[in-house]
Amino acid sequence: MSFYYLNCMKQIFLYIIIFLTFIATYFISNWVISKQFVTKEITYSSGTAYEVYMAWGRLDGNIPFNDQWPPNSYFKDGLVFTKMTAVKDTFFTSIMFPSGTEIYYWMVQRKDKDGNETDIWDTGGASKEFYRLAFTYEGIFNPGYFIFLAGFIPLLLLYSRSKNRTVHLPGTPKFRIKEYIPQFDSIRAIAVILVILHH
Repeated sequence: MSFYYLNCMKQIFLYIIIFLTFIATYFISNWVISKQFVTKEITYSSGTAYEVYMAWGRLDGNIPFNDQWPPNSYFKDGLVFTKMTAVKDTFFTSIMFPSGTEIYYWMVQRKDKDGNETDIWDTGGASKEFYRLAFTYEGIFNPGYFIFLAGFIPLLLLYSRSKNRTVHLPGTPKFRIKEYIPQFDSIRAIAVILVILHH
């Protein structure tokens, strides 16, 4: 009986190690993705403007470093002003930030088609206060896969090891170990909770 108990404990320990390995990999991969830079192209159309600037800042309140500014940018009154490139009536610029960064911005029309100086701030978006842009990693790789594997792999190993397996104990008749083991409910619950939190 002690041998059987020891063997079960070894299996449970193995499943816990596999589970924790995938959970650790999930957090590590999330950290790696947060360091990945994402590039966004911002466009703006105007039939009356000749020169347009993008006035922007980070939603977390941190002032962006100079090396994160697009070309033709300067800092004034807590905002970075970036001159946008014009092609006919379309203005555009590219900006790059680590994944997870969010910015807010306005489009500032500095000159009209006649060359007159203007100071028109275009406030867009649903709130009509400013535009908002999130820099989100859009690759195929998803850390959530590790949450799935953390719950799926131990259950798969448990099923494959317990399938068609019989255990003989001294002085008792032969019996089959049932495939469902209630002791693993806690691991199943943790896996489900982590999947819900991730989504």
